[in-house]
Amino acid sequence: MKTNKSPAVILFAVFIFLTITYIIEEPFSFLAETLYLFPVFLAVLAGFFASEVYGPKSHNGKALALIAFGLAFWAAGELIWYIFKNFLNIDPFPSVADAFFLLAYPLFFAGILIGTRLAEIKWNRMNKSAIAAGITAIVILAAAVSYWGIYKVYDPETSPLENIIAMSYGVGDLILIGALIFSLGAARAFRGGRFGTLWTILTGGFFFFLVADIFFAIYQPIYIEGLKPCVYIDLVWIAGYLLITYGLLDNAFSIRSIQKKIK
Repeated sequence: MKTNKSPAVILFAVFIFLTITYIIEEPFSFLAETLYLFPVFLAVLAGFFASEVYGPKSHNGKALALIAFGLAFWAAGELIWYIFKNFLNIDPFPSVADAFFLLAYPLFFAGILIGTRLAEIKWNRMNKSAIAAGITAIVILAAAVSYWGIYKVYDPETSPLENIIAMSYGVGDLILIGALIFSLGAARAFRGGRFGTLWTILTGGFFFFLVADIFFAIYQPIYIEGLKPCVYIDLVWIAGYLLITYGLLDNAFSIRSIQKKIK
């Protein structure tokens, strides 16, 4: 499936603009934190738009709707964090915002599962080298998350709840990326690989979140204080949101183009 260059150019320009804003503004300025929400809600809109293009009754429509709802839960968490920090002077971590962040993971996983089942995987027909590469990638990521996302994150001086929440993000991201890696092979084999590009881009987007979540968990006190360079972890999350937005828009525009040709 051909990719659409216009969304990529626009979203890249958005990323450059936000990066410049973070560099020239004071750490965690009101302007920077307000602009941070833009790619968050943009990803939500892209998710529901892509779902609508397929139709709510189609398997792909249902899969993308679940992903869109997961993004909406993340957006709710981001908004709560923003309000707590900028208007209520409440420590946003840990808080109810984490409940929305973590509840999104089952929705993402369900969406990936439906998308993978649609491809009707025939494991005995899949490329053995691709399967081996996928398993190797997951093992490497699991080792990295175990060390940097769990072992390095654990802090005996904080509460058990805070430790569990901090470690949950890396584990959740790993599970999603693992599911996405296996979905790639199925997506590329399904109908000539029409959906392979979407799942590839989503995998890249969630990988950005994995990296950002691990860095946040390790450097959380420094990040909360707004000290550089840890404050720039926001840019990694922004890159993840924008990449996911691009994947959803690219797929939606491509499918809409096909639908028009059929009509």
